[in-house]
Amino acid sequence: MEELFLTLVNLSLTASWLVLAVLVLRLILRKAPRWSFCLLWGLVALRLMFPFSLESPFSLVPSTQPLPREILHTATPQIQSGIPAVNSAVNPILQEALAPAAGASVNPTQVWSFLLSRIWLAGMVVLLLYALISWLLLKRRLATATLREDNIRQSEQVGSPFVLGLFRPVIYLPYHIPEQDLTYVLTHERAHIRRLDHWWKLLGFVLLAIYWFNPLMWVAYLLFCRDLEGACDEKAVRALNQEERRGYSTALLNCSIRRRPVAPCPLAFGEAGVKSRVKAVMHYKKPAFWVVVIALAACVIAALCFLTSPKEPTVYDVLTQDGYEVLSQKQVDLTLTVPKSALTDDCFTGEGHTFADGQVVVWQDNATTIYLHDVMLSNESDELLYMTFDCSYRFSNYGSFVTPLQATEDSSVSPQILLRSKILRDGTTTYPDALSLRGYGPDAKFTFYVSKDACMAAQDTLMIDIICNQVQYTKEGYEISGSQLSPAGLYLYEGDGFGGDFTITLREDGSFTYYEGHLSSYIGAGKWSVSGDILTLEDETGIEPPIINHFRMEGNDLIFQANGSTNFIYVKVADGAVFSKNSQIPVPAATATKWFDYTTAPSEMDWDGELAITHTAFPDVTFRYTPEEITAQQKREETPVQLISGMPIWNAYFCDLNGDGLPELCATLSMGSGIVDTRIAVCDYTNGRTYELEDRMNYDYALRFDPDSALLYVDRTPYEGREPDQSGLLMLEDSILTYENQGPN
Repeated sequence: MEELFLTLVNLSLTASWLVLAVLVLRLILRKAPRWSFCLLWGLVALRLMFPFSLESPFSLVPSTQPLPREILHTATPQIQSGIPAVNSAVNPILQEALAPAAGASVNPTQVWSFLLSRIWLAGMVVLLLYALISWLLLKRRLATATLREDNIRQSEQVGSPFVLGLFRPVIYLPYHIPEQDLTYVLTHERAHIRRLDHWWKLLGFVLLAIYWFNPLMWVAYLLFCRDLEGACDEKAVRALNQEERRGYSTALLNCSIRRRPVAPCPLAFGEAGVKSRVKAVMHYKKPAFWVVVIALAACVIAALCFLTSPKEPTVYDVLTQDGYEVLSQKQVDLTLTVPKSALTDDCFTGEGHTFADGQVVVWQDNATTIYLHDVMLSNESDELLYMTFDCSYRFSNYGSFVTPLQATEDSSVSPQILLRSKILRDGTTTYPDALSLRGYGPDAKFTFYVSKDACMAAQDTLMIDIICNQVQYTKEGYEISGSQLSPAGLYLYEGDGFGGDFTITLREDGSFTYYEGHLSSYIGAGKWSVSGDILTLEDETGIEPPIINHFRMEGNDLIFQANGSTNFIYVKVADGAVFSKNSQIPVPAATATKWFDYTTAPSEMDWDGELAITHTAFPDVTFRYTPEEITAQQKREETPVQLISGMPIWNAYFCDLNGDGLPELCATLSMGSGIVDTRIAVCDYTNGRTYELEDRMNYDYALRFDPDSALLYVDRTPYEGREPDQSGLLMLEDSILTYENQGPN
C-alpha cells in the first residue's frame, strides 16, 4: 500500500507541472475555442493515469520521481525534486525531522508513510461512496420519470435539464420548462452526448477521488467542468444568429441552478458559471484559423514538454563524458552497514533473497545511494554467501558522487572497488578473513563473498569497509561559480595553536579532522556540511556537549562565526578569525616505535616462543606475537583477535600512518609454500582494517627502521634478487599502502 501511495504522489507531483501550464495557457489563449482547453485537461488525465512516459530532451518536468522509492526505508530521507535549491532547503529539514531514534525498530518515514497511505485510502473511499450514494439517490428520485420521446424523459423531481447514464444516456427535463427554451436545451444536451462528456466528467471525478490530496487537482476538476460546459455551449450556438443566441442565454438563466461545487454526475444544463457562459455565448465569434492553429500547437507543445520525462543521465553518461565533463576522481573510504534484521532465513538457503531497489540502504549521501540487492548461498561453498550491492545516483549540473566504477583515459568505464579489510565487523566483534571480493557488474553492481558463519553469529549491524571512486563532474557547458567549488582541503589557523599549528582538514567524502596543536590531546572528527556560504563542522566523537562550529566561506578562507558556535577546546577562536587554505602545509612524517625485528638477525627468532606487549594508546589490549601470527586480546574478552598472519613475521612496529592519533601495527612477513614472497602488512586496529603492499613473484617488500629519525622505510627488491632497487618512506595515502620512492637505498 505504501509503495502504491508513493507512486501516486509522484504522479500527482509530476502532473502538477502540467496543471500549472494549463492554467497559464488558459489565461494566454483567451480567444481559443473551449474544446482546446478540454484537450489540455485530457493531457493532465493522461499524465495521471500512466506511471510511465517517454524520455524527451524537450521535457520541462524537473523530476518524474520527486520522492524516490528508497525514501520509505532509508534512515536519511531525501527528495529529488530536480531543483537543487529546493533539495538543499528541504532535505536537511526532512532528515532532521525524520531521523530514527537510536535502537528504534522502524524509521519515522515508515510510520508516516503507513499513516498517510491509510488516510489517502480513506479519503478516496469517502469520495467514491459519495459519488455512488449521489447516483443511487438520483436514480431513486427519477424512478417516476415519464418518457417524452426517444431518450428524453420528464420528471417533477428535476430542477434543471441534465444527462444521466453512460452506455444509454438519457436527457431528463423538468415539466415546467418553457417551450421557447426547449430547443436550445435539447441542442445543448445532445451536444454533450455526441461529445461523450458524460464519460469524460466521470473519468475526471474518479481521478479526483484518487488524487484528492493534491489541491491543484481540485482546481483542475472545477475548471475542467467549466470548460466542458463552455465547449458544449460553443458547439450548440455555432450556427445560431444573434437573436437565437439571446434566446439560448435566456434558457441558460431560466434553467440556472445552485449545485454542489464538486459533483460526479449529472451533466446539468444550468450549472458551472452561468453568468460567464451567458457572456461568452453573447460574444461568441467563430475563432480565426490562426487562433485554432495556435491552440492546437499549444496542445502539442504542452504534450511534448509535460507528458514526457527528462532524459535521466546514467553513471555511464557521466563517466564516458557524454554531455558531461569529469573534473577529478579519487579513492574514498566507505563503510557499508547491513542491518542484521535484513538477513532473513532464506538468505542462508539455496533460494536466497532479492530485495526491492532501495529497500535496504547500506550507504547514502546527497548524490549516491548504495543498497543491498540480494543475498544467497554461494555455488562454490556452503560456508560462503554471495552479497550483492547496487547503486542509484542523483545527477545535477555540477557535483560529485561515489561509484564502484571509474572513467578511463580512453573515455570508457572500468571497475574501481576494493576491500579495505577482510574483517567483517558488527560493532562489538570482529570476524577476520570473513570477506573477499567476488566480482563486478552488471552495471554498478558488485558482489562479495561473505562468511555464512560470521553473518549468522553477528549480533548487530554488519559493517564492510570498502574503497570506492569519488567523481567530481560538471554538465557540458555549465559554468562553475566559486561558491560551488568544493571546500575540501587543508586549512591553517592564522593565530597561535596549542603548542603548534592548528589545522582543519576537510575531505571530499564530507568528513573532517582538526588538530588544535601538538600539545592537544583531543582530535576533532566528524562531518562537514555547506548551506549557502556557511560551512558547519559537527563533531561525532561523542564528547558532551556536542561541538558544532560555523564558518563563512570567503574565497580560499574560512571565517569563524562565533555566533551559534561551540568553539574549540584548547584554542578559543575569536569571531572573524581566519583559517587559510594551504595545501602546502608540511605534514611531519610519523615516527615509529619498535616492537621486534629479526630481519638482520633471523637466527635470533624463537620459532616456538611468544612475545607480548601493551601500548599506551591501547591500555586494555595485549598484543601477542608468534612467528605465525600477531593477535590482540582485550581484558574483557577471552578469545584473541588475529591481526596479521604469515610464516614467518619478521618484524613489527607501531606507527601512526593515517594521522588519527592512534598507531597502526606495521609488519614484514613471508607468505607462500614453495613460491615464497615477502610483503608488508599494516593493521589499523582501531578501525579493524588491514592494508598490504605486495607484488607476488615480481617484487618483495620489507620494512626498514632508521633509528636516527625513528622513521619506517620500505625496501623493494626484485623477486629472487639480493639488493633493493627502490626505497622510500612508508605512507598510507587514500587508504592505499605505498611509499615515497627515493630511488635505490
